[in-house]
Amino acid sequence: MPGVLTVGCKLPNGITIRKYVLKERPEQKPGGGTVMIMAPEFTGETITIKGNAVAFGVIPEHATVGGYALTPNVDADSFEQWLKDNANSDLVRNKIIVSHTKDTAGLARENKDRRTGLEPRDPDRPGVGIGLKPGETIGALTPGAS
Repeated sequence: MPGVLTVGCKLPNGITIRKYVLKERPEQKPGGGTVMIMAPEFTGETITIKGNAVAFGVIPEHATVGGYALTPNVDADSFEQWLKDNANSDLVRNKIIVSHTKDTAGLARENKDRRTGLEPRDPDRPGVGIGLKPGETIGALTPGAS
């Protein structure tokens, strides 16, 4: 699948994907000698996927849709290989990182309610999402506690 695609990422800082190839190399055995093994070797190629965090008051350099930062013009072959190699990763299984050749923004809108666990806390509801019941507080936050 030659060409490019757009990648959407819900991680605040994004991710840098490093491309590896499997190569045969010798490995030392205990007691002496070597055995040939297949091991990953870094090719030097990286793909930087932008994150959705932007400093207050700064206009982002990239589009953000549904909480996903969109990174256009990512090499399709390399990214599809990364998706295949990381199919069991929570990033892929939970659709924290998504891609599409034409409508990544639509895919991002469909998944806007997905949570990464890295979202900022709501100051009006500080315990929501960390196991506290509505109205319950923690230690010194309880009125009258010291």
